[in-house]
Amino acid sequence: MSEPRAQVDELRRTARGLPYGATKTAMLEEAVRIADTLEDVRLAYRLRDDLLQAATFAGRHDVAIVAFSWCLAQFDRDPSIASAHDLLWKYKWVVNNARQFPEISRARLFELLGDMERRHREYGSTLHAYWLLKRSLHQSMGDPEEAAEAHKIYRKRRRDYLSDCIACVAHKDCSYQRSRRQ
Repeated sequence: MSEPRAQVDELRRTARGLPYGATKTAMLEEAVRIADTLEDVRLAYRLRDDLLQAATFAGRHDVAIVAFSWCLAQFDRDPSIASAHDLLWKYKWVVNNARQFPEISRARLFELLGDMERRHREYGSTLHAYWLLKRSLHQSMGDPEEAAEAHKIYRKRRRDYLSDCIACVAHKDCSYQRSRRQ
């Protein structure tokens, strides 16, 4: 049996070569498990960051939320551990996907959104991404008045480094406009 650090490195290297899916996610989960025994927080952070992305794009939002929560807590303890931009970018994924879980209450979902807003604001964002996500959440929850209010504010916000790509924004705008006509 090889040393734990070598196992982690091999799992991570192999996972990076795989497409998003169950195998990649499982390999990174195993790498995280082994890394935790090494008590190397920076390594564990990097692995969970990889896991967060792999799980998100594999549809394993439960795994992604847990990985993100751990990363967010570590970042709060030591902001030098990671890029604030990268963490804030992924916060959008987590809040967006958290709505799929009935065990996450509406109140808790909006607490997460509020925390994301605070962090985006502290980082100097125009909050373009925040208002777009808020509109989307209200839209998906059947709150047309709240979605319309968020839409008005979102439309006045300038794009910034935390805004979704133009194609993604256009897709979300079309979805919103389509939902208003139903």
